[in-house]
Amino acid sequence: MDLHFLRFAARTGISLDIATDHDLHQSGNSLLAGYKGVLTGSHPEYLSVEMEWAYRSHVAAGGHLAYLGGNGFAAAVAFKDDLMELRRGPTQVGRTWDGPLAEMALALTNEPGGYLRDRGRGEFSLTGVGIALMGFSTALPFARTAQSYDDAVSWIFDGVTATSFGHSGIVLGGAAGYEVDNTSSFLGTSDGVVVLATAVSFPDDYVDDPGRWYEGGTPERESRRVAEMTYWPWPSGGAVFSASSVCFIGALPGPNEQNDVGQITTNLLLHFSS
Repeated sequence: MDLHFLRFAARTGISLDIATDHDLHQSGNSLLAGYKGVLTGSHPEYLSVEMEWAYRSHVAAGGHLAYLGGNGFAAAVAFKDDLMELRRGPTQVGRTWDGPLAEMALALTNEPGGYLRDRGRGEFSLTGVGIALMGFSTALPFARTAQSYDDAVSWIFDGVTATSFGHSGIVLGGAAGYEVDNTSSFLGTSDGVVVLATAVSFPDDYVDDPGRWYEGGTPERESRRVAEMTYWPWPSGGAVFSASSVCFIGALPGPNEQNDVGQITTNLLLHFSS
C-alpha cells in the first residue's frame, strides 16, 4: 500500500522526502523541523518515545501530521544500533503472545513495554483516535458527516460531490478495513477532534478492542463498531488528520484513474505543505 501511495504522489506531482522510523528515532524533531507537513504510511503501529515526542513537538510547533493509516502510534519499541525491540505481555489486550509479567520491560532501555497510552502518550493524545476493530474479510466505504461540511474543514472535500467514498481499493476492496480506529474521550480524545467521515456495519468477523470499557454495556459497545476519520486543529496552528484505516491509501486511484480518495488526499497534502 505504501508503494501504491508513492506512485500516486509521483503521478500527482507531490514531492516527498522519505525517512525511516530509525531516522526519526535518532534525529527526533530536528528531522521534521524543516517541514510544514509530515505524513505516515498505512500502518505506523510501533514507535519509540523519541519518535512519539518528535511527532508531538512537530504539531505543537505549528506543523501538520497526516496519519494515513490505522492502528497507529500504539506500542512502544526501543532501538539500539541496528536492533529494535518490542514486548507484549499479559497486561496488554489484543496481544499475539504471552510472556512472563516480569519480562514486560524493554531490555535495550529498561523502560516499560506495552502500550504508550499507559504512559500518557501515544495514539489518543497524539491523533485523537486509536484501534477499534480488526478484520480481514472485506472493507467498507466512508460516509461524510454533517460536521465535514463546516467551513473550517470542508476544504478537505473540495471537488468531492458524493456523500460517500472509498468503495473500491487494492486491499479488501474498500477504504475502511483491515484495522480501523475511532475516538474515545475516556482514553484521551480531545474535544477539539472533528469526525469527518464514518464507516459502519462491519461484518461479524471484525473483532473489537477488548481493552475498551463501555458504561452502557453491550448496546454501547455495538454502537461503537465504527471507523472514524478525523481532523484535529491544535492551538499552535498545527493540525492532525487521521484516515483511521489501514486500507485507506489502498483506495487511492491507480494510473489513468481518478476517485474521491485521491481528491481528498491531494487536497490534504497540498494544504498541509502550503
